[in-house]
Amino acid sequence: MIFLVLKFVCVSCDDAIKLDFHLRNPEDIPPPSPSRIDVGFILSKVGPSNQNEKAEKLLRKFSLMLDSMLTFSVGTPLRFLILTEQESVSVISDLLARRLGRHLSHTVINAGPITSRELHYTFPSITTVFVDIDTIIARHAKKINYMKNYYGRISEDGKTVREVSKVYKGQHVDQIHLNTKYYNDLFYILPFYHTEFPKHINKLVFIDIDLEFFTDISKLFQEFSNFKKSQVIGVGITMTPLYLKFTKHLRKKFPDSEFGNPGRYQGLNTGVVLLDLERMRESNTFINATTDQTMHYLHHKYNFVGSVGDQDWLTLVSFEWPELVYILPCVFNVDEHRPGECHNDSVHEWEVVNKAYHDCPDPPLIRHRAGYI
Repeated sequence: MIFLVLKFVCVSCDDAIKLDFHLRNPEDIPPPSPSRIDVGFILSKVGPSNQNEKAEKLLRKFSLMLDSMLTFSVGTPLRFLILTEQESVSVISDLLARRLGRHLSHTVINAGPITSRELHYTFPSITTVFVDIDTIIARHAKKINYMKNYYGRISEDGKTVREVSKVYKGQHVDQIHLNTKYYNDLFYILPFYHTEFPKHINKLVFIDIDLEFFTDISKLFQEFSNFKKSQVIGVGITMTPLYLKFTKHLRKKFPDSEFGNPGRYQGLNTGVVLLDLERMRESNTFINATTDQTMHYLHHKYNFVGSVGDQDWLTLVSFEWPELVYILPCVFNVDEHRPGECHNDSVHEWEVVNKAYHDCPDPPLIRHRAGYI
């Protein structure tokens, strides 16, 4: 086991950054520190055999996100749970050491208030745990392949968006074929986190790596305190009309349905997720929602075949059991959408026709730089 320890002077921390470069199975993750926020994310296939444009883009996005987290940190201690494979550990470790070292130097040299941003620049205490994503995928391979039937439709050319309406057992089923990105197994493991992460981890912030932070992550973590008793997951709504297209035939059958229309039921975006793992483990309703039988039931009830993996599943769960899902304020996942890139829309459609889908009046605390990778 190898550790890198960087000594420094900081506010509200244990005087060290400790990067553990050992790849662990999820059940071997050590217990969390009471004062430290667990932040999970997936950064996969960026090792030496994957040195290509896609891997470079992933690492660049992660670097930008990490820089923003550090820039707006007020010293909140963090533990990164990084889901990856063995080959990628050395690349991620090297990147972390370089970026953290750079920000450490900046903190020491420029300590003091940054009044233009109304924050005091402090360096957080950070520890890391690398978690074997291949182990998680292997344990649920059969279920992942089953989910792809309902949430993994892709286009033939791997790039374009194709809207398709098919008749399945006498019913119209809406399908939107996206690129091959979301056919990757890692986009289907959200339903298993409550069983994979050890029981001593009760709350977990799980994020995409294409985010930009404008606040300390503790502000996001505080949203857990707003959960109602039945709510097990916190997530923001998607800021595009993606699910308006998915639910077209459902709304023809039920004209008064809110599903897909602007508002609470316009669909979810899982780029920022708060997981109350303890409640997820205790909720019979949530556990039932992860079964093959329930996924089959939701597919038929909503005439739905999706294309973005477990986000589609969670969206249907939020339609069927809204009491399970806490909707995050829009400022915690503001989609930086570029018309025509992902949803084949025009500037006019985005800025005028579909404005209600992304109308977030307050400045973003987390911006989501979503797009093709």
